[in-house]
Amino acid sequence: MEMMEDRLLRAGLQVFQDKGVRFTMDDLSREMGISKKTVYELIGSKEALIGKLIDASHRSIRDQQAAILADGELCPAEKLERILTVLPVLGGFFEFGKLAELEERYPQQYAKMVRLLEDGWETTLEVYRTGVEAGELRVCHPDLFKMLYISSLTALFHDQFVLKHHMPYAETLKQVVSILMHGFAV
Repeated sequence: MEMMEDRLLRAGLQVFQDKGVRFTMDDLSREMGISKKTVYELIGSKEALIGKLIDASHRSIRDQQAAILADGELCPAEKLERILTVLPVLGGFFEFGKLAELEERYPQQYAKMVRLLEDGWETTLEVYRTGVEAGELRVCHPDLFKMLYISSLTALFHDQFVLKHHMPYAETLKQVVSILMHGFAV
């Protein structure tokens, strides 16, 4: 039997993908096929659901990154590039255009998401340092690399670049990371 929280997250993701942060608890109720009262008993508020989607996406990213770190076949540069381009299982939640709405309507949840982007870099930066020591990566202050990555992503949220240029999230992320890792030289 499927866990109710999993159902709630999948339904929440679906209504978020369909309507962005403007979805209603009625929309969620219809998507789940349960009463609105039951939805409120399960989650309490739309903001709480958004928080759970952020948490689930963050867990998904961390789990996938751990698997990449454990892969002994990859060199440090390959590990770093793959770690930085991991997509959450709930990937649709992180569509850049919808995140601009999130910042406007739910600034606390947006701030939480940005905090999660900024936290937990110790292992990633260790992979970077290992790549520098192996001569695979250019020497750069690790905090500068981290700041460039986070700033690039958050700039895309604000500018709605992906929406304006009709670029898929995954492709945009890969291009950003490729430029950070390799520059513009061919």
